[in-house]
Amino acid sequence: IRDRNTLNERQDWLCQAVESYLAQQSVDLQLIVSTVVGDASLRTLKNYPEVELCLNDKPDIYAQLNKACELVSSPWFSYAASDDVVLPTRFWDEINICLKTGSKICSSAFHKTDDQLNITSTFCGPDRYLLPHHLQKNFVSDCSLMHRDILQEFGPFDLAMDNMAHWDFWLRVGTRDPELITLSPTPTWLYRQHHNSRHAQRVGDQFKIAKRELARMKMMRKHATTLG
Repeated sequence: IRDRNTLNERQDWLCQAVESYLAQQSVDLQLIVSTVVGDASLRTLKNYPEVELCLNDKPDIYAQLNKACELVSSPWFSYAASDDVVLPTRFWDEINICLKTGSKICSSAFHKTDDQLNITSTFCGPDRYLLPHHLQKNFVSDCSLMHRDILQEFGPFDLAMDNMAHWDFWLRVGTRDPELITLSPTPTWLYRQHHNSRHAQRVGDQFKIAKRELARMKMMRKHATTLG
């Protein structure tokens, strides 16, 4: 199961992303694309009848995600941006890891690439999930696979947390039961980095850096009892 947020993205990258999901091996896929009324992606996606659309009146990443999550009918779910690409057996591999370990969230390593999908480095989290380390730094990917039970029990994403909403979501799970989260050292997807990405735009922008830090501090205050 796959949810994808898209707005004003390059349409060739969107096609690459969609096709990488539709090409997943050994799984039945529900592909939900979350976008905004009037976006160019609506014309592009007419070429992919397999895709389910989640239309929104205005752009808001986590409001869009919460709305799209209501459409999830498959037992497993994962989010990603519309310019990322997955490897062919990602979901088969991660579902099997969860089944073998008894966990319900799998956060895999991933390859960082340039805008042409040439691998530049690989991100791999710690060997195992430890809540004290997670409170210091978020190493659980936004694009982690999770069981639908997790969405139902811990959702929706908290809009008040701004761009810390995923980290906040994972901490809620980890605080309740850290054994639900497993980390895999095997890369399963490609994280495309380019000058228009949110991460790149934040570099050197003191306003955006300060806004992110304020959001992080707000989230930490929310979890103060856990830190104590």
